[in-house]
Amino acid sequence: MPGGIAGIEEYFNRRERPYRNAKEAIPDVRLELQAAKDRRLPAPSAPVPRRATSDACVKYRDLCCQFAGQSELLALHALVCALLRRRGCPPRYRRLFLRMWREEGAFLAASLNTRWLISAATSFADAGGTTEQRVAGQAFALAFDLIKLHDSERRLSGRPNSLAFAPIAKDDRFPLAFGLRPYSFNKGDLDLSILSRLSKLAKSDPVFEPLGDQLMAKLMSDNRSVFARTQMLKPPKRRQRSGAG
Repeated sequence: MPGGIAGIEEYFNRRERPYRNAKEAIPDVRLELQAAKDRRLPAPSAPVPRRATSDACVKYRDLCCQFAGQSELLALHALVCALLRRRGCPPRYRRLFLRMWREEGAFLAASLNTRWLISAATSFADAGGTTEQRVAGQAFALAFDLIKLHDSERRLSGRPNSLAFAPIAKDDRFPLAFGLRPYSFNKGDLDLSILSRLSKLAKSDPVFEPLGDQLMAKLMSDNRSVFARTQMLKPPKRRQRSGAG
């Protein structure tokens, strides 16, 4: 990695500058979550492209356009997640985030798309109210980020992510990084171990559980991830024992 870990830290120090006008975007009063949940955001008069901004009011307007026709609570949640990413975020936004999930977790989990579910997991990792919330958030955020990274590189092969590579004869010319032994598709259970750990973490905290259950459902059902392709490469009897196929 050019610049090493110091270069990575410098990059994020620049990106994590606090938003301006946060109080204007979310006034310093107790928000009525039910009222925000019931309000529907209007459609924008013109398309609004995604853009980088350090102004919380501009960010919120852009988010309202992204969530047009949906509950205002979803845009407020997205803004709080964005604010929590920045350095020196006031504690009241952390409390608001946790209250949203404590009071409206089932609604948020059912209504947010995958992108914002992952963002919520990252926010739990950074600002969870319990150790269980922070550990579960970190685990799910990392799992989905690694799937995105791995499967984005795999797309360069020109092969659909819903199809596994055709097995060929064993070839040791291309060793894994760090001297790791290759995964055995015939006998291995690393994929099942990862999913089992995530499932336990999903239920480790009642506030996190709606989010964890929704993310687990996605991991267990989408056929375009490395977990699904791993099942395709296993012998039929191994797939049957693991509950797939």
